[in-house]
Amino acid sequence: MNKIIIIVLIGLTSLVGYTQEDFTNTIKTLYENKQYDKIISEYSGNVKNYSAKAVYYVGMTYYSKSDYNNFLKLIDLSIKKDKTDPDTFFSKGVYYNYKRKFSTAIKLLKKAIKLNPNESSYLGALGNSYCFLGRSDKALSLYKSAIKKENPPDYIFTQIPLVYLMKNDIKNAIKSFYIAKDNISKDSESYINLIKNIANHELLSKEYDKALIAFKELNELRPKGFGYYSEIIQVYYAKKEYKKAETYKQRLYENYSKDTLNVYRKKWFCLDKFIWKDKRVHAMEYFAVKENKYFYKHVFYVLNENGKAKITIQMENAPNPVKSGEPKYNLGMEINGTHTSLPYKFDENFDYDELKKTVIQVLNEKVNADLSSRR
Repeated sequence: MNKIIIIVLIGLTSLVGYTQEDFTNTIKTLYENKQYDKIISEYSGNVKNYSAKAVYYVGMTYYSKSDYNNFLKLIDLSIKKDKTDPDTFFSKGVYYNYKRKFSTAIKLLKKAIKLNPNESSYLGALGNSYCFLGRSDKALSLYKSAIKKENPPDYIFTQIPLVYLMKNDIKNAIKSFYIAKDNISKDSESYINLIKNIANHELLSKEYDKALIAFKELNELRPKGFGYYSEIIQVYYAKKEYKKAETYKQRLYENYSKDTLNVYRKKWFCLDKFIWKDKRVHAMEYFAVKENKYFYKHVFYVLNENGKAKITIQMENAPNPVKSGEPKYNLGMEINGTHTSLPYKFDENFDYDELKKTVIQVLNEKVNADLSSRR
C-alpha cells in the first residue's frame, strides 16, 4: 500500500513539473510569434503563481508594447523568483541603456555576464553602454570578445568599425568593415549599409578599384534604384577613366528620358568630388538641355562647413543660338548671389581635366582676391 502511495506522489510531482514547463513554453511560443495582445488578455492576470521564466515572457510582452512600468514590475518579480536567470538582468540592462541610464545598465549587464559569460548578446549590450559613454576602448574590447562567442548578432560586427571611426582610425575601420561583410547576413539592410560604408571609405581613401567593386555590388543589390551609377561615375572620374564613365552616364540619361529616376536624380547627378582650400567641391551635371534658353549644364558647388554652397562656378548656355564653330558654353561664377561672367569658353565635347583646372584657377584668383579685399 505504501509503495502505491509513493508511486502516485511521484507521478503527481512529475505531472505538476511537466504542466508548469509546458505552460511556460506556451507563453514563450506566443511571445516569439508576437501574439502580444493574446498574452496580455489571457495570461497577465495571475502572474504571481507563474514560474520565474513565464513571468519573464509576460514582462517582455509589455516591453514589446512599450509599457515599461509593467515590464519593470514583472522583470523584478521574475528576478525575485529566480536570481540565477541571466536573461532578466540582460533585458533590464538593455532597457536602462535605452533610457540612457548607463551606470545602472552596466551593473545589470555585468550580472548577466557573470551568470553566463559565453552569451555574445550580453557582451554586445555592455559594449553599447560603454560606447554611449564615449569609452571606445572598453566598448571595442567587449565587441571583440562578443564576436568570438557562438552566434553573435550581426550588429556587433557592424559596431566594431563604427567605434574605430569614432577613434578616427580609418585603416582599422575599413578592415573591420570587411570582416563584418564576411560574417553578417547578406539579406539584411545592415549588409547594404555595410557595403555603402566600404564603398564610401575606400573612395575617400583613394582606393578606387576597391570602391568600384563595392559600388558595383550595391548596384546589383539595388538594380532598380540607379542610385549608385553616379558614385561609379565619380570613381571613374577620380581614375580619369572618362570613357568608362560614359556607359553609366548614358544609362542615367536613358532613365531620365523615361522618367524612371528617383526624385534625388530628377535634375542632375554628381560627376566628381574634390577638396579646394579645405572645402569640399561637388561637380554636378544637369540632365536638361534647353535649346535657345539660358541654362546651366555643369556646376561646381563649393560647400561650406554646413554643406551649403555660397560659391558656384558653372558652364552657362546663352539664349542666343551659337554660331558654327563657336564654343557652346561660357563660364560664370556666383558668390553669395552675385553673378560674374568669366572669360573662359568651352565646347560641348570639352576636356574635363581642362575644365577642372580652370575652375580651380578661378577659385584661386577670384575667390581669394575677393576674400582678401573684404578683409
